[in-house]
Amino acid sequence: MRKDMKHVTVGLLGDVFGKSAPSSPLSKIIQNAFTNKEIVISGNDLLSIFPISDVDVARATQHILFGLQNVSHFHYLFYESPQTLISLVHVLTRIE
Repeated sequence: MRKDMKHVTVGLLGDVFGKSAPSSPLSKIIQNAFTNKEIVISGNDLLSIFPISDVDVARATQHILFGLQNVSHFHYLFYESPQTLISLVHVLTRIE
């Protein structure tokens, strides 16, 4: 790598959910499941989703920004294999 080139770090996020992302569609589904004990989905329930909690995003962002790196990186902040919306619903129904 040439000395005059800058280091570039890129972070790609999945579908963020949690208290700091209350307006995301995934957060709304999860919040509704816990508060109202019902899950309402509309549209394609086989939609691919890449859920990641806001807490995990914050930790990963800290690591990306303040970790020791001397080369350019791409950081993928989601699971390699997507879930479907209906699989998330099945997981939520098992949690009480």
